[in-house]
Amino acid sequence: MEKQFTIKIPDELYVNSWEQNLTASFTYSGPETLYAVISLVKSEDDVEEVLSILSLEPITNPVFLNIDNYKVVEISANTNTPLAEIIFQRKNSEYVYNYTDFENFDGSIAAVISNPRITDYYTVDYTLNEEKTGYEFKLLPIYKYPQQLSIIGEIDRKLELLEYNKTSGGHNQQTLTKINEAIAALNSFKQTIKDERPWKFDKLPDSSAIPPISKALEMSLKPIPVPQPADQPTEQEVSE
Repeated sequence: MEKQFTIKIPDELYVNSWEQNLTASFTYSGPETLYAVISLVKSEDDVEEVLSILSLEPITNPVFLNIDNYKVVEISANTNTPLAEIIFQRKNSEYVYNYTDFENFDGSIAAVISNPRITDYYTVDYTLNEEKTGYEFKLLPIYKYPQQLSIIGEIDRKLELLEYNKTSGGHNQQTLTKINEAIAALNSFKQTIKDERPWKFDKLPDSSAIPPISKALEMSLKPIPVPQPADQPTEQEVSE
């Protein structure tokens, strides 16, 4: 059978962001019925169902036809087309990806998939439904982690230190000007790299990519005080 369908996709492949309400259309071309083998994991209190096999062909192996240990679920491609397309594409070794060049902030080039499949956006989960009355198939988005460059954490720590020194007092106007300039430079750089993805780099950028704070300014910065733990009550105070 052949059927076109549309499904929601994230703002960017592998990124947990859905603000743009993007969709993608795919055309399923495969069998009308697909099959799943579910393993029945028995305990004293219950039977847990675990997805074992997804297949385009009817299940004929006698091991999986043993109803004490397994059950076979038929999946209608007409009513559950996205799931059917995932199963079909998992078996499709002839699919050819196209790539486009993407330039990272440091000038390095990444090859980005320009024709992703549904299997690049979603994987299959088989789990209890919300009512916990039975099991069902769900499509789970595929994300890569971490989503942001690790140097963003370092930038945030530098900004926190600069902001503390900006507001804590004790610096002359010349030093405050340098602090404001450093804050502006770091915020601008952070804005530039906030949507850069670690998996697009052959070599991850390190601290050397961050706009430097002058040594003179760095030496004049006061460390952020470490909060002192509250005094613990004495044994006498507790007894009272």
